[in-house]
Amino acid sequence: MTHRLFHFDSLPSTNTYIRDELARGVCYSSPTTIVVDAQPGGRGQQGNTWYTPRGENITLTTYLETNLKATEQFFISELVALVALETVKTYLPESDKLSLKWPNDLYYGDRKLGGILIEHSITGDGLDYSLLGVGINVNETSFPTNLPNPISIRQISGYSHDITTLVEHYCQTLDLYVAMLETAKGLDCLHQEYLCHLYRREGYHPYVGGGSQFFARIERVLPNGLICLEEEGGQRRMFAFKELQFVLE
Repeated sequence: MTHRLFHFDSLPSTNTYIRDELARGVCYSSPTTIVVDAQPGGRGQQGNTWYTPRGENITLTTYLETNLKATEQFFISELVALVALETVKTYLPESDKLSLKWPNDLYYGDRKLGGILIEHSITGDGLDYSLLGVGINVNETSFPTNLPNPISIRQISGYSHDITTLVEHYCQTLDLYVAMLETAKGLDCLHQEYLCHLYRREGYHPYVGGGSQFFARIERVLPNGLICLEEEGGQRRMFAFKELQFVLE
């Protein structure tokens, strides 16, 4: 497997760029990663904008083909979240503070270090391909005031880092993890590793879901991506993506 890497000075959105190229009949080999210095039109989850100043953060999208079924697409989310975590792990002090906020945000303590936007092309019950959009705050030290809890690798470590080196590390790590998608045992190992790195995996914390705020603990995340919470009184509640909000403490 040859991982192809292309660099651009500026694109409105790396996800959109690849999708438009595919629509024009351009063929991509898997995996192919597009990395960009500036992305004025970057998108995050739930329609949010992913803010990224020129040359300060990782902004990329990977085109990936797998043999997974459409019902197994959450394994892709787990994979890219773990790859992002492993990419930054060696550059941070107290790396045990790294975690993955369901479904796939990258956290350091209670602050957001990175975000992921995944788009799938589905035909029937199969995945044609996936676009793995990854944004990681690397050297930025001043964020827009409307962002609630951002943090960067530089703010944590105290010094700046080479973006190119981090991107190469990401590509190498992704290549290693992709092999886990090929067997049932690999998928189970991937899921268990994801669970081990979950943000708030211990204790009771505040959430908003179903129109109310409540305290609960994470009981489990199912392979299909649904999260099961147990309230202090023992009641269990299941949520899909966009149905649950984490209340920052």
